[in-house]
Amino acid sequence: MQRRFFIRTFSFLFASAAFFLIGGAGSGPAHADADYLHRVTPQITAIIREQAEIVISDPLLLSVLRKAKGQRRDPAELMALDRQWREEAGPGKGPLIDGMLTSPPSRRLGKVRLRHGALLADMMLIDSQGLLAAATRLTSDYIQGDETKYLETFPRGTGTIHIEAPHYDESVQDYVVMASIVLGDPADSRPLGVLTVTINLEMLKP
Repeated sequence: MQRRFFIRTFSFLFASAAFFLIGGAGSGPAHADADYLHRVTPQITAIIREQAEIVISDPLLLSVLRKAKGQRRDPAELMALDRQWREEAGPGKGPLIDGMLTSPPSRRLGKVRLRHGALLADMMLIDSQGLLAAATRLTSDYIQGDETKYLETFPRGTGTIHIEAPHYDESVQDYVVMASIVLGDPADSRPLGVLTVTINLEMLKP
């Protein structure tokens, strides 16, 4: 069967500190050091590509991205929404945040994440304008277009992958790595948005 998602990986863009020992040379967990990360990079790449195909093949998630591509939002309105999101992020709830996290697209993305158990700590879908379209847990911002996950991928086209520096995630009590990929429309492979997944490094086998 022909694959619905067309991937053209232009480059692998690592954050300048992507491979390091947490706390300095010679310290930190083994799964956060340079050698380990180099060895599991093929697995990370395979995971993000697999999730991209699942997401872009889902009619609901695809429709959300296509709808956003045809919209033009007022910058002042977006800044107001971002401020509201940050205010609500403190207590962790509010009309805007609750609406996003309980929306059908976010629920669908959550089901995708749960299929993989503890492997995926989080999933996030960003539309072509850099706005949060779906999320499986609370994010610090509504506008994602000024962050590395978007800036280092979307402008470079469909299939571009970016793997960020590993960090300790309190929610999973372990080290994780965020990987992002530009999603292309199955109809013409033009960029529609960015999928970001947070992968539990402990679950990878070098």
